[in-house]
Amino acid sequence: MLVKPENEGKYSCVVKNRLYEDSAEGSVTITGKEDFSIILAASIVVCVIGIVVLVIVLIVKVRKQRKLQEELNLAGLANFEKGAVDSINPELPLDEQADLLPYDQTWEFSREKLVLGKQLGVGAFGVVMKAEAYGIVDNEEKTTVAVKMVKSGADRSFIKALASELKIMIHLGKHLNVVNLLGASTRNLAKMQLMIIVEFCQYGNLHNYLLRHRDDFVNQLDHTTGKLNLALGMEKFSRSQSTKNKTKYYILQTFLFPTTFLV
Repeated sequence: MLVKPENEGKYSCVVKNRLYEDSAEGSVTITGKEDFSIILAASIVVCVIGIVVLVIVLIVKVRKQRKLQEELNLAGLANFEKGAVDSINPELPLDEQADLLPYDQTWEFSREKLVLGKQLGVGAFGVVMKAEAYGIVDNEEKTTVAVKMVKSGADRSFIKALASELKIMIHLGKHLNVVNLLGASTRNLAKMQLMIIVEFCQYGNLHNYLLRHRDDFVNQLDHTTGKLNLALGMEKFSRSQSTKNKTKYYILQTFLFPTTFLV
């Protein structure tokens, strides 16, 4: 039996029958009850403080979530994940309604597996970084990729534009003749942080590549007939060229005339 402080006091025991009666008295004294009271009071104080801290944390968390949701609403990204497919107007271009498309979570890539490198390009509001992504491509431990993002402090409209670009790339899927989407990091979207991970183009952007190799350009459009003539410029293939130069020429031709190359 557990003895409590309120059990302290005098006790008597009486035994009697028809012939005899006897009694005995005793007392119970609880030692250390002051310590018990202190411990009890301290426990109550700790519990009260814990409850107050928990309530404060919950309030701060709720307010933070509301603020982040307001930021998403202001940026036009309130329906980023679920989208609103039923509201898509088939008579309007899809790029004008990209924000209504849902975000496929299978494209989400952990930021911890992405190591940013040097800057590849920069614009007024956006930046492209070279990076190493671990496990983003099947059967590859590490893949060199390009990461598109918006500069810190950029207007919300540019985040929305980048999010729309992401959804369009997901909607279009992969194709041999385009720079394909590999993944995205959207966990900090409410903080205006979004990363789009695409294939890395080792020859740089198409505009600069064409400028560098404009002397190799062969116009296979016959001005007399207005039709494509594959015989034009074939003498270039008979010249003694290095494998590297041939590769560059074929790549150039692929960019300019993909159908011709496939034939």
